Amino acid sequence: MYTFDGAKDYELVMKLVRIMEVANPGKFNHVYDFIAGQQRKILPETYQSHTPALDGQEALDFFSTTLVRDRNDAIRLVNLIMKSLTHIPGIIIELEQVRGLYNGSGWQEIDASQLMKPIIKKEIKYAPSPSLPIEIHHQFDIPKDGVAPVSLYQLLQYCEAHRIMVGGWFVFEKEHHWAYRSNSFADEKTYKKIIEREYLAIDRYLKNKRYDIQLRTLVKAVVGIWKM
Repeated sequence: MYTFDGAKDYELVMKLVRIMEVANPGKFNHVYDFIAGQQRKILPETYQSHTPALDGQEALDFFSTTLVRDRNDAIRLVNLIMKSLTHIPGIIIELEQVRGLYNGSGWQEIDASQLMKPIIKKEIKYAPSPSLPIEIHHQFDIPKDGVAPVSLYQLLQYCEAHRIMVGGWFVFEKEHHWAYRSNSFADEKTYKKIIEREYLAIDRYLKNKRYDIQLRTLVKAVVGIWKM
């Protein structure tokens, strides 16, 4: 899976995504709301790599996600995207592999034999940007009934009070629900313990707010990232 994060030239990016959909299905997402978290200050190099910016200001307005078949397909597509969008500032290309899902009762993980090796410079025209190897997304959906009901400010305040260090919380507006997503980064040795502790705390927060929803946590490995 790879992701475009962008700040401008929406129509050109959308056109490219549609062309690639013939062989690589994907989806487009607009950011409805966002609040920045403290981990951005702790890991500035990683977040600089993952955050699109224009004139020195963060500008994450949309992103697209596209599935890739394998590592060779990923390299081909990244090179194609770079050739097509190299003149557009504020674009991030993230190549990530879903490693697992945690839902409070246990882990679902891919087999070790399926793990994709990181992309190196000789395989891509541009060298990858620096990043921690694991990205974490706590996520939950709430059926739409008016405005997005969970305050990102209150959620972030709770997270910081309970030592849950996120880079931010996002809200995406879907047809029938509000999609809440966090992002944070960790290393290979610690991410499971971090997730299990954070999951319990966030799940408790949602239950105390009387939301009857399923929290889940997605783990992705950063295979390569390029900031254009």
